[in-house]
Parts: sequence; C-alpha cells; structure tokens
Amino acid sequence: MRGKRVLDLGCGDGRFAIGVAPFATAVEGLDPDPDAIAAAKQAARKAGRRNLHFAVGAAQRLPYPDGAFDVVILSWTL
Repeated sequence: MRGKRVLDLGCGDGRFAIGVAPFATAVEGLDPDPDAIAAAKQAARKAGRRNLHFAVGAAQRLPYPDGAFDVVILSWTL
C-alpha cells in the first residue's frame, strides 16, 4: 500500500485505517455509525496521523468519484 490512496470501507473505530496510514499517501475511512467515526477521529489524532480522513457514510452510496482509490479494504463489514 506504499504511496497509495486507500479507502477503508466500514472502518468502524479506524484501527485498520490507522494501521495502514504510515504506508499510504492518504486513507479515507467510511462507516455508517457516527459514534464509530467519532472514535476513529479521536484515535487518529492520538496516533498523530495527518493523512487520515473519516466520514459517516454507507457503501451503497459512496461519496467519492470512480477511480479515487488505489486500494479498498473491508474487514468485519458484513
């Protein structure tokens, strides 16, 4: 994932997004749970990662243009 733009779909508290952030150019985390997104933002601040962005949203309506990411990760999203 080095140098890639990554989408963590169903990111929850952001643990995977934060884990890949040191290797990626940018990481976007998307999850429908506002409380999980608030926790992810707090964890990212605590980790000192500035290439992360978290937003409330659903996979059924992605707020990104086609081709916006090089890698999409999904973990525990079903």
